[in-house]
Amino acid sequence: MSEDFKKVIEEGIRNLTPQQLALLAGKAEELKLDTGDKEYESMKTALLTAKDGSRSELLFMLGDDLIDNSENESALTILEEAMQDSKGSEHELNLHNSFGLALYLNGRLNEAIEILTKLLKKKIGKELSCTIHHYLGLSYFDIGDYENALTVLKEAASEYDEEKMYELSAQAMEDEGRVYHEQGEYEKALKIFGKAYKYAKVKTLEKSLEQISALQGYALLELGRLRPAADALEFSLEDKSNPYETIDRMKHLAHIYTLLGSSEKAEVAFKEMNKLAEMVGDKEEMINALDLLGVHYKTDDKYSEAKETLRQSFNLRVKFQDETGIEFPGSWEFCQTLEKVNKMVEYIDADYSDKLGIKPHPAYDLNEKVTQSMKRLIELLDLGIDEPSAYALKYSGKTLKDATNDFQKEYILQILRMYEWDKGPTSKHLGVSTSNLYHYLYKLDIER
Repeated sequence: MSEDFKKVIEEGIRNLTPQQLALLAGKAEELKLDTGDKEYESMKTALLTAKDGSRSELLFMLGDDLIDNSENESALTILEEAMQDSKGSEHELNLHNSFGLALYLNGRLNEAIEILTKLLKKKIGKELSCTIHHYLGLSYFDIGDYENALTVLKEAASEYDEEKMYELSAQAMEDEGRVYHEQGEYEKALKIFGKAYKYAKVKTLEKSLEQISALQGYALLELGRLRPAADALEFSLEDKSNPYETIDRMKHLAHIYTLLGSSEKAEVAFKEMNKLAEMVGDKEEMINALDLLGVHYKTDDKYSEAKETLRQSFNLRVKFQDETGIEFPGSWEFCQTLEKVNKMVEYIDADYSDKLGIKPHPAYDLNEKVTQSMKRLIELLDLGIDEPSAYALKYSGKTLKDATNDFQKEYILQILRMYEWDKGPTSKHLGVSTSNLYHYLYKLDIER
């Protein structure tokens, strides 16, 4: 047993719940293995000293428990090791099923399909068959084989029902509907979700009812049936046990409110999303929630609120980049939005508030330069340009030639500074020859 695998075992044991650890210790004692004195050390000793089938059985139990705890990568490593000594054992088929499940959860879908399909050809119990069909269907779904996914998921729902595993039967029906939804067959998806809803109601599966309502809401939204979509999603929010699912439902509901023209309701929904994201403490969710709220404020002409909200998002983006070393997705588009909001706040004045449909910003001391920019802004609006860009404002009043020269000068200076005035990489970045770059430096009067 390699040192790396010993570390995986040790970490795996430490990730178990006390109850799972007790069950594992009980199995080790049943197998008459040396368990030592200390709790974690005893299980590590037992796993290291176990041989053949006993070792495989303990590893199988550990891997299964890690799947339950969402430690999927460690589970896969441990279950793969357990497979080596499982041939002919009582737990062999169940181990193969868990290994197939671990492959699915780690995104190794074709391997999962192969092992689960082989299992179905063996003599297995009905309960095991249900689980295999379900995860086999999900694996087909994830690789885009929708025909096989639908066939297998229907089989899973039927088998679960026969075994009186009603919650899992409803889940398999939901997954069948998801396949249709993914294909854009929203009417068929709604039909399946409706069937699943009635089933869950008969079986009094409250949590399933709310989950299915959310899926119905998403399908209704795609079909443009906004009012029933809002009703379905509002009902689904009675279950807020999973904050991530709740955030997603609130996001869709806020979007529907916006489409329905219910700006106040949309704002409440976006604010609730923001609170939930803060509660979870997930920076990515917090950034996304703030972005959506900020854009909503902007659309609603609440520019001061938009600026404050988007500034919070900007600060979180900086922290995210410092912690991860990567830029948060969509940062370029975000900066453009923030720039527009800043410009609108900056140029607001009472004399133009009626024309622009915005309120004045009391903290801003209007001067002659801003007055001229505002006049130009109104001219652009009169020309039908609803959202003048920063460039339209910056170069207003100049001829096209002068504006072009000014832009080229600013841009070339920016790239030169980025490469510390090294002409080679600068010309390569700009897509011009070095001699051509010198021509621009002379023409635009650019000096270091």
